[in-house]
Amino acid sequence: MGINFKRVQTGVTFRRVAILGTVGAIAIVLMASAVSHTVFSSLGEPFGGRKWSYIVALLISLGISGAGSGIRIVMAPRLRTVAFMLSGVASGALLAFYYGGLAADENPQVAIASAVVGGLLMGVTCLRFRTGVVAVAVASAAAVTGYGLAFWLWAVAIAFWSGQKLLWGLVLSLLSLAYIGLTVSSLSLAIQAIKIKEPLGSGGHRNDRNDR
Repeated sequence: MGINFKRVQTGVTFRRVAILGTVGAIAIVLMASAVSHTVFSSLGEPFGGRKWSYIVALLISLGISGAGSGIRIVMAPRLRTVAFMLSGVASGALLAFYYGGLAADENPQVAIASAVVGGLLMGVTCLRFRTGVVAVAVASAAAVTGYGLAFWLWAVAIAFWSGQKLLWGLVLSLLSLAYIGLTVSSLSLAIQAIKIKEPLGSGGHRNDRNDR
């Protein structure tokens, strides 16, 4: 009868799980190294110190990356694309800032330029691809950034608790717990992205099913 089953997908293949699982692991390792070095170094910097502007930029990047991915589950489909792109841009900028600066012997100008380029490239990529490799990478990186910000908030909250500044300690503790929840949400999205039965190279025009 001329029936061709060549392109029929019957389930999630081992090849797909292996490829996307590897992509997720690489994204986690790269982001974990960047986040751990930047977060730990920022904790020892006094408020308003010489590096405070970089710390603010770091916290904003962590917050956007972690929240942009984590809250997608509860957002309307049309808004999920925007949240996904923002998360990808923030993650790309943070990675490029850290590794670009590291390659240039911690030159701040090179690090900032790298962050701009990295963010723009990830923005374009996220607009074009919203499933497969990109979806797994963005969600995996966001899980790390969400946890990194949760750790920073909890560490600062403990300092406020110790200093008897109970209100600020409570607020930061609640924010830390919220980002723990966003971390779990991002990990869930990464797993979902692995399970979506689409070709690994599919583009944005075929990815609407991921936002339903």
